[in-house]
Amino acid sequence: MERQGLVSERTKFTFYPGAVRIPGKVAPVTINRSWSVDVEVEIPATGARGPIVVMGGDTNGWSLYLDEEGKPTFCYNLAGLQLTYIRASEALPAGRQMVRYEFEKRGNEPLGAGGAGRIFVAGQKVAEGVIPKTTAFDYSLDETFDVGCDKGSPVTPEYAPLSSFTGKVIKVEMNLKPDLV
Repeated sequence: MERQGLVSERTKFTFYPGAVRIPGKVAPVTINRSWSVDVEVEIPATGARGPIVVMGGDTNGWSLYLDEEGKPTFCYNLAGLQLTYIRASEALPAGRQMVRYEFEKRGNEPLGAGGAGRIFVAGQKVAEGVIPKTTAFDYSLDETFDVGCDKGSPVTPEYAPLSSFTGKVIKVEMNLKPDLV
């Protein structure tokens, strides 16, 4: 009998600060499917910047982060050649905040289909965009899934290598079978 993988049937995952350098083969599989991530963060009075949750690196991957102005941003990096940004127009205010990113696969092709990405803050949609194509097989052999930082090469040049989130990540919940209706 074949041994089942650690994530073969799981569709819901919860992560906390300190979850770093999780290899792609045991991280939530966000390739060739719709998925969502909900993060609870605490923003200090001075604002926050940096990666909240990341998969992959500069050759393939995605990152949900706050840009230099504190705006919730999602970057999808396809093969280091096509970076797609979805960005809110306003910075997150101080205090506890709920941020959600969801990807809705829309293409019919089974591998590498594009779709729609959306960012929500406190349940209100603040940004939406189209990701024309996604990676078909894997993000990277050596890049990882990180919470509160990007420990490998950065997914986006909008933050420095080895960046950390300057606010506080409370919790990250991922759903690989979201109800996007």
